[in-house]
Parts: sequence; structure tokens; C-alpha cells
Amino acid sequence: MARDQIGEIKEKIDIVALISSYVSLTKAGRHYKGLCPFHSEKTPSFIVSAELQIFKCFGCGESGDVFSFLEKYEGMEFYEALKFLAEKAGVKLERREAGIVSDKEKVYKINELASKFYQFLLLNHPVGKKALAYLTEKREINEKSLKTFMVGFAPQGRVLSEFLIKRKKLDVSDIEKTGLLISGRSGFFDRFGGRVIFPINDLRGNFIGLSGRILPEYDNGRMGKYINSPETIAYHKSSSLYGVNITKNDIRKAKCAIVTEGELDLISLWQRGITNVVAIKGSALTVEQGKILARMGNEVILALDSDWAGNEAAMRGIKAITETGVDIKVARFSKYKDPDEAARGDIAYFKRSLTKAYGVWDFVIGLAFESTEFQSGSGKSKLSRKIVPILSEISDKIVQDHYVRKVSEKLGVSEESVFEQIENYEKSKTVKSIENTTKKEVEEMRDILERRLLRIYINHDPKLILTGDIRELFKKPLHIQIIGEIEGYLKKNKKFEIMPFSRNLPTELFEGFSNIILTASAEKESLKDSKSIVLEIVKLELRDLQKLISKLEKTDDEKVKSEALEKYALLTKKYSALDLG
Repeated sequence: MARDQIGEIKEKIDIVALISSYVSLTKAGRHYKGLCPFHSEKTPSFIVSAELQIFKCFGCGESGDVFSFLEKYEGMEFYEALKFLAEKAGVKLERREAGIVSDKEKVYKINELASKFYQFLLLNHPVGKKALAYLTEKREINEKSLKTFMVGFAPQGRVLSEFLIKRKKLDVSDIEKTGLLISGRSGFFDRFGGRVIFPINDLRGNFIGLSGRILPEYDNGRMGKYINSPETIAYHKSSSLYGVNITKNDIRKAKCAIVTEGELDLISLWQRGITNVVAIKGSALTVEQGKILARMGNEVILALDSDWAGNEAAMRGIKAITETGVDIKVARFSKYKDPDEAARGDIAYFKRSLTKAYGVWDFVIGLAFESTEFQSGSGKSKLSRKIVPILSEISDKIVQDHYVRKVSEKLGVSEESVFEQIENYEKSKTVKSIENTTKKEVEEMRDILERRLLRIYINHDPKLILTGDIRELFKKPLHIQIIGEIEGYLKKNKKFEIMPFSRNLPTELFEGFSNIILTASAEKESLKDSKSIVLEIVKLELRDLQKLISKLEKTDDEKVKSEALEKYALLTKKYSALDLG
């Protein structure tokens, strides 16, 4: 199938129309612009090109086509996006491709069937009586919450395997793909036996996996309190958020997500009116989970367990979500061990802890002080080694000054000594020499200038690139290859058009070409700007030649020296029409 059908789907799906159903876009020159759905921002840096049928964010770097947009925004696998867009475009997929999608759908369906079966056992069968009493009496979960989150109970033994294999006549190989059963010497056993069941759904409500909490009467101390589905074609722990299918609209409305550790934390809060909440499937928030939350709001409050492990998890969560650009805060509720206990004990107190949530720097620095003795000289030294790297990461100098003042006051040392420590730390991080850094910066500047010049000519008059003097200015291999492709295209076509040109580009050149064309500043650039860019490129070349000539003064190689001087004079003469002063 493959590439032909994928290409057909891409041709029939308008990327601007697709993305507009998720993001508000406005026309900006040849492209469309909007706020990036993949990170928090106030100024639009997300560009969509109708010509190239791609998107790119110049803030966070996310880019791609219609397939990758759905993969990133909706959390779809490629073949889910393929099927979704094929249906939208009216393209019938070949059996092989459709079969891959149906494997995943089978996992969804079997997980859903198991979840409904387990809930029936909890609410309507004598076998679930003790589990129901545990949930409603000890954990204070009401019937509405149990039904909303489809909580169930898995008896020990072969109850589920018999239900799925004997009663529902499902294929064992399909059931094995879900991870619901464990194979033993005498057959299959239920993985979640003796546990309260919490179905795990994705954003669209698909049943991707299950989580099970051991019922106290079955806890022999050797079994984990919680177990999850193993990694499957549908379930990936690092990108799953419990309850998000139910709470996503409330998160979007509040533009804020409260993150808890466990399912019962989430349900207790939701039941008491705090509904913009999710639970992570693990000990700390991951980068993938952070990206999902960033698409729904601009603030995340970590409300993890109040013990040392919870604080450590908060630290890892902060690192994971910092790159998404959302505002991160940490709620602390030391009177209780976790949000579930706080919700049941004093929901008003917990709500106050949310409104008084600590900013990232307050939390991180406060935690460093709490975990280190700092009255003695050695204690102060040890604490400074923890805090100085944190202070160094604060890019806003006003904010940094604020925390330096707080730290110096608490340590009983001068602000100058703290700033000196920060300066020494930052110097120690500098590994590369200034000479190498300068060379790298010059290379990067050259690349930027060539890209801008190439983009201006492509957008306004591509034939100008092919003139000798201009063409010679391009030194980067990618740019030289693209110019060669433009030359070949114009030999066959009278008029240059970006869409047909880009479609015929070799795969290895398309991404580079797209990155050059798709930029937030393209609509502001005109052909007049090309003169100043040519000037800057020539100045860079002259600067390099001057450095070479200076080095050659110390050598006896007259031939090389003469060639360099001749090249310098020729370059100056060739572009003398420009102001090279």
C-alpha cells in the first residue's frame, strides 16, 4: 500500500482545515498562524503551510504533517491516525494496513469487556461484596463515582479467563495481547485477581489498559499494592493519565491540571468537586504526560504524596514538565499523607493548599533547606552546592535577584558571596574554548543568513538564485542541493510553484526545504531585504579571509598568501556595488 495510499490521503486532507478544528488559525502571508497546541505561549509561533501541507512551531520545535499532528495532539498511533484520516478522506485502506489497526481495536474492546465484567462483579454479585464495602465504607467512594470511573473487582482464580474464553468465545491469542491473563502450567490465571480494578482510558475514551489495587484481605506483604497492565500495543505507561477522558473538559475550562499519584486520590477529589484532576501511572510525571497536560492548559499543580518520596517525585515531575512552558506549582498539605486522605479529612484545607501552591523555585529551594543542616560552616557549604545550580538555572535576572536575597538572608551570608558562587559555577560549566564557541557562532550565523536569502528568492523570484554571483554565496550542502533542484525544476517548468516543487523533492531534502520556507517572519520579508543579507554574507567571508591572511603573514608560503589576497580583492570588487564599509 503504503506510500501510494498515504500520499493519496495527504492530498485529500487539507491540513489547515484539520488543524483549525483544534487550533484557532489566522492568515499570515502565505501561511496560517496560531498559538501552539503543544506548549504554553502568549505570542503565536505555530505556523501551518497549506502549500507544503505541514506545520511547525518556532517556539517548541514541534513539526510534521497531518498524521504526526494527530499522533502528537490526540495521542494516536500512526495506524490510528491513518485509519481516521482515511475515513475522513474517503480512502479505503488495503487489508494489511487495516489489520494493524484492528489488532489495537481488539485490545480496546477486550479491555472494555473485562472492565464492564469486573464492575458487574463489584456492584451486582456476591463475590464483590467485601470489595464494595471497602470502597464505600473505608474509602468513602459513592456509587456515582464508582460508576463514572467504572471501578470494578477482580476475584482470584480464573473467573475472567473463563468469561472471555468460554462464554464470549474470544481467541486466546487476542486476549494475550491485552496482558489481562497470565499463563501457568494448568492454564490461564487472571493477572488482577484479588484487586480493585480501575480501567485506564486515553483521551478519546478507548480502554487502553487496567490498574489494580490489592484488596487488604489479600495483601500478604509480598504483592505490590498496585499493578498495571504490561506494555501492550495499546498501553504505554509513560504516556497514560488515569481519568483524563472524564476530566479533560474541566481541565481545559480551568486551564489548569491538578496532578495526583493514585486513582483513589483522583476519585476522592473529583467526588468533592475538584474535577480538573488526573492521576499519573507511576512515581513521577513524565515528559510525555506533561505534553498532554500542556495541550489542555497553561498551569499544572503537583499534588503528590506529602512524604519524602512524594517530594522526590515532584522534583522529577518539575524537570519533566519544565520544557513544555506551562506554569508549574506544588501543593503541600503536610497534615495529611496524600490527597485522598486530605479530601476525606478536610477538603477546605486541601483547597487552600491549592490556592497557596508553591512556585517552582520556592518549592525547590525550600526543599533544599529542609533536607540539609545549614547552621554550621560545613552545612552552609553543602547546602550551597545544592542551591547554587538551582539559582543558576533562573534566567530572569530580577527573579534570580529575589531568590539570591532570600537565600543569603536565610544562610546568613552576603548576597555578593552567593552571586560569586553562581558565577564560579557557571564558569565551571564552560567546557569549550571561546575560540571554538566563536567559530560555531559564525557558522550558525552563516547558516541563518543563507536560509533567509534562499527563502526570499524562492518566495519572490527563484530565478535570481541561479545567477553566478548569488549562487556562489551559498556554501551549505543542503542549500546547494536545493538550488540544484530549483534549477532542474525551472528547466521543465516556466513558472515556479512551491507545492508541486516540494512534492517532487527527494525525501532527504523535503524536511530541510520545509524548515527554510516555513517561518514566522516569512510574510515580512521582501526582495529588498536580499541586498542587506548578501552584504552580511560577504562581510563574513571577508572576515574569514582577513583571519587567514593574518595567519599567513607568519609563514613563508607566498603562493597561498598571494591566492588569499587575490581572493580578498576579487570578492571586494565583485560586491563593490554594496556598501562593504
